[in-house]
Amino acid sequence: MLLEKGSNRIIMDSRPVFSAIANTEAVIDAQRKKPRVPVHAIATANNPVIRFIGHPDDACNDPFFVNWLQRLPLWIAEGKTPYLFIHTPDNNRAPESALRIYKSLQQQISSIIALPDVKLPLHHQQDQQIKLL
Repeated sequence: MLLEKGSNRIIMDSRPVFSAIANTEAVIDAQRKKPRVPVHAIATANNPVIRFIGHPDDACNDPFFVNWLQRLPLWIAEGKTPYLFIHTPDNNRAPESALRIYKSLQQQISSIIALPDVKLPLHHQQDQQIKLL
């Protein structure tokens, strides 16, 4: 039905967070709240959405992200614009995890498209943003 209607589906990849030992409040909470579902990397329209729920240790995410480093360039070569959301159990390290994964993707996809360099704001600038809320 999604294919027929040209609607995008959300692809949940929670394998990394469920591979973590539930020994912190953040991991316990994330494992309780996030669905444990199989990953179906199927683009049903032009803007597939991936929610990658990472392990608290960035290095542990690499084996799980390897398939995405193959799939995302294929979709981009097909003219699709995927959206990738990176989460961590408490989301405190999500920006750093996202940047690390982005750099891997940037290297992988360089023969297809040049992705711009991205930098995280300085820590004090982040604090200033939070104060605005």
